[in-house]
Amino acid sequence: MCGDDNVTGQNFDHRKQWLVDKITLLSSVFSIEICAYSIMSNHYHLVLKVDKVSAGQWTDKALEFITEWRSRLYNLGWYKHRHL
Repeated sequence: MCGDDNVTGQNFDHRKQWLVDKITLLSSVFSIEICAYSIMSNHYHLVLKVDKVSAGQWTDKALEFITEWRSRLYNLGWYKHRHL
């Protein structure tokens, strides 16, 4: 996943920042906080805090937004229009 490939010698350390960016993005979307993380060459560890209280305080507007995006997750027309 990261580090040096034993066969090719190619280095994949650039993926560490990609992983940090992805877990940071997910944390901003979900009601889950990142307490700590560690990224090694072949795996990673996350220490997370699920913030159920915060999720329960989301406004109706935020909940409508979530409902709309959930419906898009299985909408092929929206997928094709936005991503291809």
